[in-house]
Amino acid sequence: MVDYHVHPNFSEDAQGSISDFCGRAVELELEEVCFTTHYEPDPVRREHEHVRVGGRELGMDSDWPRAYFAEIEGARQEFSGLVIRAGVEVGYEMGLEVIVRDFL
Repeated sequence: MVDYHVHPNFSEDAQGSISDFCGRAVELELEEVCFTTHYEPDPVRREHEHVRVGGRELGMDSDWPRAYFAEIEGARQEFSGLVIRAGVEVGYEMGLEVIVRDFL
């Protein structure tokens, strides 16, 4: 079994660290997980859309992916028997194609 839609605590609507979720995935005998933190690039909603890094709220245009991928890499080392994938759930609005492309 796999779960390819896991929001860790980087997303505003989630609780639990990447390590917490990986530990639970191992308990449930999942083979793979993919973390899909929200990425909401719409500048109209910039004041309301954030990611959390180390308990702090950061803007979508900050350097948060560096911490996100570092935490995923740490989990890969800690849970070597679990396939851990990195992804994002992109909030798409027409006209944001260049912003989304540049982010990805």
